Formats: sequence, C-alpha cells, structure tokens
Amino acid sequence: MYIKQYSAFKLRSINLATLLPSKHVNIIVGNNNAGKTSLIEGIYYCSALKSFKGVPSETLIQNTENAFKLLLKVVKCGDNINIYTEKSLSSSKIVKVNEKKVTAKTLLLTLPCIALSFGIENIIIQSSEPVSYTHLTLPTTPYV
Repeated sequence: MYIKQYSAFKLRSINLATLLPSKHVNIIVGNNNAGKTSLIEGIYYCSALKSFKGVPSETLIQNTENAFKLLLKVVKCGDNINIYTEKSLSSSKIVKVNEKKVTAKTLLLTLPCIALSFGIENIIIQSSEPVSYTHLTLPTTPYV
C-alpha cells in the first residue's frame, strides 16, 4: 500500500497543500510551525478519524475557518482507493471511500495506520508488536 496523492484544505496552518509522494521513502522538512506535523496528522485522520495528539477534531480546523477537508488517494493491492474526509464546526464528520459513505471501522480497515513516530519515540501504536519506523508506516499487505 502506498499514498499516491494527498490534499489538505484548511487543516491547522495549511491553507491548501497537495502532495504526490514517492512509493518508497518521503522526507518532510520545513521551519517550525510550517505544517509538517499537520500533514502527518491529516494522513492519520484519514485512517482513524481522530488526531493522534488526542485533541478534538474541531481543533484541526484552521483558525477563522468553518471546516477542513482531506483527500487521500492510495493504491492497495493494485486497487485505487480514494478517501475523503471533512469536518466542520456545524456538522458531524463526513467520510467517504470511493465516493461511498462509510463507518469509522471500515475506514480503519481501508487505511490502517500502524505507527506514527518522530525520531525514535513512538507517538501512537495500533499494533501489539514493537515498531521503530520513522513518521508514518502503512502495511504493505491488507489485514485479514
């Protein structure tokens, strides 16, 4: 599984960003408060519908705005999958996989984030196995 395209709109400090990452290794660099962590947080949100920081989803919305939107295009076992999420201050979360509304459980099975790490300290682990990955790790095989 790999991310083919990622777009974030009004996510924290990010007005609009679209990335076309490599299949293999990607390094995100930038000044403090440039949005590096927000980019990773958006990818995690597309899997778990929550922040890995444990803050309410509403805090991910850019100041003075009413909503954020995320679009993640992934390739999983040769299949193209489009994940769209939106959270506004006035309504519940909108979650679609390939333009079909889905539950949070279905979303997590579609794009399972195993670990988010900064340096050598793991931030979140959704697996019982110890990991030492850098930033975001997506499995190469689907869960059964």
